[in-house]
Amino acid sequence: MNSLLPIFMKLENQPCLVVGGGKIAHQKIRQLLESKANVTVKALDISEKIQSLSVTIQKSAYRKNDVKGYKLVIAATNDENINHQVYVDAQQYGIPINVVDQPELCSFYMGSV
Repeated sequence: MNSLLPIFMKLENQPCLVVGGGKIAHQKIRQLLESKANVTVKALDISEKIQSLSVTIQKSAYRKNDVKGYKLVIAATNDENINHQVYVDAQQYGIPINVVDQPELCSFYMGSV
């Protein structure tokens, strides 16, 4: 028996945060942009591909509670410690969180396109 509830979220004009600036982050950002979300990207190193998108760029390290004020958060870094902190913070504020390739640290999953 499946314990997941399939839902769709309206993200148009909603603030969403992606922590990470590489290839996987780029894929998730494109999905969010297709949903017309207002995307902020936070990472020390952000690819040129991401920088060319219509997103807000924050070239800085993730700090505790940086998720505050966002409607949805995706952690797409290759650093398990950062991903875990993003998860903990999002859970604290009741913000839906997806940590890429770590289902145990997800409150939602994104379908593959």
